Amino acid sequence: MDRRETRSSKSLTFPHLFFSLLIFSCRIVKGDHVFIPILALNRDPEIWGDDHLEFKPERWLDGVTTKAASIPSVFAGTATFLAGPHSCIGYRFAVLEMKALLFHLIRGFKIDLDISPGEIEARSSVVTRPTVRSDGTNRLPIIVTAV
Repeated sequence: MDRRETRSSKSLTFPHLFFSLLIFSCRIVKGDHVFIPILALNRDPEIWGDDHLEFKPERWLDGVTTKAASIPSVFAGTATFLAGPHSCIGYRFAVLEMKALLFHLIRGFKIDLDISPGEIEARSSVVTRPTVRSDGTNRLPIIVTAV
């Protein structure tokens, strides 16, 4: 049996209290799996405040907050594109592409949901996708009207 299969999955924050010991670090060896909770970091109320679940682009008008700046990142103090040598090499293109797409969509179309907002939930796997609660399908039913 692979040694990784015998370990239990543990979530650690540092410093971490283990029985009566205060642990400040842990050793990660080749083959260990490390999960970085990107969604949780990007929505942490300790970093983003009580309105952490609200869409507020003005958060970044004066730069990122001090707490957000402590997150290693290449974009806006968020962990979306990671950081360092393993950061997303296409993050600038992705951001530019989204800006262009949103510009054209907002300018040329009226977009409404085809179902109640309460029927939609976010489901995360490799990426986060909208999911319809009633049937569990990954989709976002919308009505698009040209302006």
